[in-house]
Amino acid sequence: MEASDLIAIFGVVLIVAAAVFAILANVALNEGKRAFAKVSRDLLEQRTELEERKKIRERNEALKKGADDTVKELELSLETAQAELKEMEARPPTRIFALSRRSEGGLPIYMAPVTAGAGFPDGGGDGTAQERIYAGPAPDEAGFRKELEQRFPADQGFVIGAITLFAPPDTIANSVSRQVA
Repeated sequence: MEASDLIAIFGVVLIVAAAVFAILANVALNEGKRAFAKVSRDLLEQRTELEERKKIRERNEALKKGADDTVKELELSLETAQAELKEMEARPPTRIFALSRRSEGGLPIYMAPVTAGAGFPDGGGDGTAQERIYAGPAPDEAGFRKELEQRFPADQGFVIGAITLFAPPDTIANSVSRQVA
């Protein structure tokens, strides 16, 4: 074998080795691309998950702030209600006097304040009250005012205030039917 044959064989071996190396390099490159694509997908998933967690954290913080504000409002409302309750408990109870003992079914009940310049002579109270609230059944406000004026005439120093509806007839009928049942 001559040197030129050896060089030719060496050249063929070198070409085959280069081809094998190229194939192996291509395989490694493809594996690297696949690995890079997987890492990129994983990174994208992690970033997405991180963004979702960030949004959830921000939402939770907003909810917590809202809940804290609501708790503060409720505490203030509770304190206000407790103060109002103490004030109401300290006040003497409001007494409502019945204008008459008759009970006519189906009639609404009206009420009105009556002021007496010299006090009420009926002995129904402690004699020092200057104003009382009276309630009673009547077909309408005018009928109730007429009854009040008969019992408490203006020429004797009585002043009748604004008449308001205390209980409509359907409310009275419902409460009576509940008590009977």
